[in-house]
Amino acid sequence: MKQLFLLTILFILSLVHALGGEEISDKKLDELFEQTFLMNGKAIRFDSNILIQLNGDVKPSDVIFTQELARKLRLNVEKWDVDVVGKGSANVVLHINETIDGVYSGDWQDTRSVRGEIVKTDIYLDMGSNFKLKDRERYLYYKILKNLAVYPKKKTPLVDEYPGSVFAAKSFREVTFDSVDFKLIKKLYSKKYSISENKSPVVSFESKMRKNRVTVMFFHLLNTFLSILLLLIMLHFNLFKRHGHRLNNYLFQAGLLVGVLLFYLTINIVLGDYMLLSSLQLKVGNMFQKYLIVLICLLAFSVLATLVMFYVEKAVLERRQNFVLSIAVPFVTTLFIPGLLLMLTVSIFSGEKNTSAISAFGMFISGASVSVYVAVLRAFFIYLNRKSESIIHKKDVEIAQLGEMHKHAELQSLRSKINPHFLYNSLNSIASLATIDGEKAEAMALALSDFFKYSINREQKELNSISDELNMLKTYLEIEKVRFGEKLQFEVNCPEELMEIKIPSFLIQPLVENAVKHGVSQLTEQGKIMVNVLEDGKMLKIRVYDNGPAFPKGPLVGHGIKNTSERLELQFGKKAWLDWNSDDEKYVEIRMPIQLLKRS
Repeated sequence: MKQLFLLTILFILSLVHALGGEEISDKKLDELFEQTFLMNGKAIRFDSNILIQLNGDVKPSDVIFTQELARKLRLNVEKWDVDVVGKGSANVVLHINETIDGVYSGDWQDTRSVRGEIVKTDIYLDMGSNFKLKDRERYLYYKILKNLAVYPKKKTPLVDEYPGSVFAAKSFREVTFDSVDFKLIKKLYSKKYSISENKSPVVSFESKMRKNRVTVMFFHLLNTFLSILLLLIMLHFNLFKRHGHRLNNYLFQAGLLVGVLLFYLTINIVLGDYMLLSSLQLKVGNMFQKYLIVLICLLAFSVLATLVMFYVEKAVLERRQNFVLSIAVPFVTTLFIPGLLLMLTVSIFSGEKNTSAISAFGMFISGASVSVYVAVLRAFFIYLNRKSESIIHKKDVEIAQLGEMHKHAELQSLRSKINPHFLYNSLNSIASLATIDGEKAEAMALALSDFFKYSINREQKELNSISDELNMLKTYLEIEKVRFGEKLQFEVNCPEELMEIKIPSFLIQPLVENAVKHGVSQLTEQGKIMVNVLEDGKMLKIRVYDNGPAFPKGPLVGHGIKNTSERLELQFGKKAWLDWNSDDEKYVEIRMPIQLLKRS
């Protein structure tokens, strides 16, 4: 389910990005275009790559804005590349507050054209000290777009329909950044109005890729598929398990995610859709060199952002188990911390005190979409993880409860076998004594009544103190002594400090019953049974001695032995066991971990 959701989200984002910018012009816009730009059915425009250059009193914010504008133009110019260049050849040159031979040039433009196409235009801009950031951006936008075509400056329907358009406004102050500007540019620079389709322009690899929508879409879909494949492999090997707020685990997981993200952004960088380093005014023109610089800077920036996010999340979440916070805090840190750090970096290094904050905020907004995608995916993944852990924990509790109920039922079943077995033997003894010795039969019946009164009162208790168990044992042996008379002697020993330790109820009685039935009852001389309870290191030992015939060779399979052994295994697993011996002394021994008993 998680993998399908990630696949769907990334597929949609990739498809939207691949198809973005394709808008169909309506009939009215066609009419406005023809009435504004066409002269004798032709449009006078650049029929080559458009290379923009800024000279003179250039501020960093001017470069950022111009590069972003070039990116938008590039998406709407069908055949040619649009870029901002440093020194070198350029055909759209903006001179900001520049002088010629020491004389201020003022505000004008010099456009040269041949064969119905614009070859070069020099634009001289007068930006006084009173120009604010928005004024500068509006002025650059107005002058660059307006000079991408030569058209009659007479009043057209465009003035009435879209007065805020660059191609209708008489002054840059009237410009409203209307989206119709780029729709008109797209029509103006379509192949339909190219002077010669046979020209062989020198077009960069990025430009070729950008113009082939099928190729772009293929690369986006392929990149999406490979990115998701990487994520699925990482999920399969459980590489995103809880980091426990340990820095090395957090850095490892962040590194994996950054790797996938950089891999996903690679195609976008190749296509020139992301100007992440525009404020540095990169002068390298090679696509691979630009990519390497972007990659190195993004890696360094990712490490810084990851460290800040780690310590913020650790401070807020480490000692809290709140479900909502565990999702909300990573979402907020992922959404805002990288963007705020980027904004701070641009503010510090932009070199322009008056405009750095605003320029930085623009950078923050331009990268917000990526942060939103990553933050949403991360929050959703954490939500699924927490829900899965909650479900697994709930199932574990249910399984443990079922196991406990099963264990309790088995113990009850084993315990239920004790009393009927003992009752059967005792009633047989009373029946046999009734015709021989009525007084003994009566004493045995009364003792049996006391025994069952004692056992019934403790029937629902799984554990009894050793003191209670030994008292019940003495009552049982008194019953048997009535039956056997002086032929049976018994002794029960236990240190006072062990008396209050709790052991499984009716644990010793079946072993003593076995000692009577298979030991003492087989003797012609006097029989003796002794029960010793003692502490031996970490174990509690309970031994039941008798002087009857030796145990047969091989495992003991009698009712009492089997019953006690099964109860020990159910209660303690492999930590307790039953053993026996008939070499020097004959006894059956129970061993249990005393620390577990003391915690009971």
